[in-house]
This record gives sequence, structure tokens and C-alpha cells, in this order.
Amino acid sequence: MLEHTAHAGPSRLMTQRCALVLILSLSACGSDDRTKGAATTEPDGGDRVGCTRPTLSDLSSAYFTALAAREPGALSVSPSVRVTENGRETTLGQGLWQTAGSLQFKRDLLDTDRCSTLSHAVIDTEGGPTIVGLRLKLEDDQISEVETYVVPQNGFLVNPAGVSNDGGAAWESIIPIAERSTREELNAMADRYFNLFGPTPEALPFAAACQRFENGSVAPGVTHCSEGIPRAGSVSVTGRRYPIADIEAGVAAGFALLFGSLGFHLFKVLNGEITGIHATVASAAASSGWE
Repeated sequence: MLEHTAHAGPSRLMTQRCALVLILSLSACGSDDRTKGAATTEPDGGDRVGCTRPTLSDLSSAYFTALAAREPGALSVSPSVRVTENGRETTLGQGLWQTAGSLQFKRDLLDTDRCSTLSHAVIDTEGGPTIVGLRLKLEDDQISEVETYVVPQNGFLVNPAGVSNDGGAAWESIIPIAERSTREELNAMADRYFNLFGPTPEALPFAAACQRFENGSVAPGVTHCSEGIPRAGSVSVTGRRYPIADIEAGVAAGFALLFGSLGFHLFKVLNGEITGIHATVASAAASSGWE
């Protein structure tokens, strides 16, 4: 991992910056063998050259490398980039950037149709290991959207070490085409889960071994995804959004305000069944800032 800015000389930071910009420009120059001839099709039928899983994975890694170095200038960003942290408008270099250290763990959702990533991660900060959610959108080879969630270390069921536990769901594994769900089906699955807290709950197809993690913890006494859910109608789930889904890995992402706290839920879906859930619950907020 890169060192903090305070420990790196000017020449080293320049080398780091060039390397990071190169990563983000791979799709434009076509120099990475993994992306050659790998154009993806836009929903409207157009082609977006270079928005591949390797390119998006590199984008996520480049962001966390720059974050650890506290060097936002190392990233290629749009002049009109929009940035939020826990629902509040901010700028690159502020907030988490001022305390962040090296990356301990991350899993990525990669959406090649929308050229977006969502990372579920743990990073070192000056206060200790911190759970972080990061959504990025890439347009014209530049980062155009940055949505960050920082979980307070004294927050709900916080257990950074548990974030890496996949509960047997194999979150980043690509699933056979015949066993995949469409984007609409993935989004509907997340929406139906949120409906469990409202006045009109719907039955959900949980797999027999489905396990739910909340900020890296399994709630006490909860052994299955169907357990530990409040009585129907007792909780209002607002601000629902579904800006990203990883169709190839079968992962839905539902953003919402639950119990008045901002966050997102990840759902691994295989053969139409939810095999695992990871919830990231950040801080109290009135809005995500993206509705």
C-alpha cells in the first residue's frame, strides 16, 4: 500500500499519480490485454468501449490507493464530479480523506452497463479499522460520481473483521448465465426485502443457508436471513434507490434510510434465491443526497 502523503517525497508522489492516472486511462488507450475487443453494449444499443470488469476493478483499487496516500489529485475526475459522504455534499480531499490509511479488505460490485462500482470495504483510519462503502461512476474515462459511506466505529453492531466473512455466499464469484437474474429482478428482490419492514410484506425466496451480516456482525440469536426482522409495519424504509447491480455476479444493491440511518444492503442471488445479505449502516441522516 502507498504511504501517507506526509511520508512520501515529491518524486514518489508524482510516480504514484502517474500510475493511478494510467490505470484510469486504460479504457481510452486500449493497452490492457484484458480489455481489448471487450466493448460493452449500452441499454440503448450504443457501445461503450473499455467499460469492463477489469477496468472497473482497477478504478476501485486506484481510488483506495489514492485515498490511502491522501492524494485526490492522483485521480482522473470530471470537472463536474459530484461527491457525498454520509449524505452530505463534499469535495475530494475532505472528510474521510483526512484520516484514511491503507485498505484492509474490499469486495466489489461491478456494473459494466452503467460503468459503476460499489465497494464494501474496511480501511485503516487514525481511529482504527473503519467500515466504508464507496460507489463510483465513470463517464468519458473520468470519475463523475463519488458516494461514500463511513460507519462510525461505535455504530450499530460494528465489527470490521466480520466484513470479509462471505457466509458461504461467494459474493464476487461469476455465476452461470442460466442461473442469473436480470437487473429488474435483482432490484425487485432488494425492494421486496425492504417491504418486509413495512405494512405490506411479501414472501422472499431465502436459500436454506442464507446468512445476514450487519456492519460485519450477525445479530445475536439470528441464524437465518428470515430471522430478526421487526414486526411488519413497524419501520419506515425511505429514500430507496437502486443505482447499481452486478448482474454477472448476481448481486443486488439497495440504498435506503432504515431506522433513520443511511446505508445500503447487498443481496447475493443465485437461481432466484437470496443466498446472503450484507448490510452497511452508517449514520443518521435526512437523505442520501442522491434522491
